[in-house]
Amino acid sequence: MPRDAAALPPLLIGIPVLIAVVLYEPFMNWKYGGTFGKQICGLRVAQLDTGAPLTFGRSLGRWAVVFPMGFVPLLGLLNVLWCCWDEPYRQCLHDKVAGTVVVRRRAQ
Repeated sequence: MPRDAAALPPLLIGIPVLIAVVLYEPFMNWKYGGTFGKQICGLRVAQLDTGAPLTFGRSLGRWAVVFPMGFVPLLGLLNVLWCCWDEPYRQCLHDKVAGTVVVRRRAQ
């Protein structure tokens, strides 16, 4: 088997997995209002200005801000702790940039 052919199977698995990881949070926030964890906790992500569900573009933008923060030492921690003292909406930094807020779901 040629060397290049040996790299093909991991690549065929790796690319779809990478796409799934990148799109999971934006897709779930757009389509269902939040990831499984937020749904279990009775929360959803909404647009700050209208309270409406996120568009896919805004959801992707929100993720594009939060994802790289996790690679910068202490910035990821600062991001998630920001909501502890933020007033009045208790937003994390990525919520402020994207114009989003996490709110309680209404009782069905």
